[in-house]
Amino acid sequence: MRYYIKEKGERLTQEQTASDNRIVGEDNGLGTFYTHGGWTRFCNIAKKAPDLLEHIEIINDKQEVFDAHEFLDKVTKFKRVYEQR
Repeated sequence: MRYYIKEKGERLTQEQTASDNRIVGEDNGLGTFYTHGGWTRFCNIAKKAPDLLEHIEIINDKQEVFDAHEFLDKVTKFKRVYEQR
């Protein structure tokens, strides 16, 4: 399952969601989460402008929507998180 970062209310085209800076990461269904460029974007927002977290949301392939806190709760439940650099 892939997860994407976007602004609240923003509609993404298929081309936009394919962009690495939009893809936060993906889970393999076995408890492992692999980050992508959007993870760096998400972390930068959290570190440098945490007040902006309320203006973003994370969506997945099933179009389920998570706010930043819900998504972090979800990520912390994975057994392993591999950050790509």
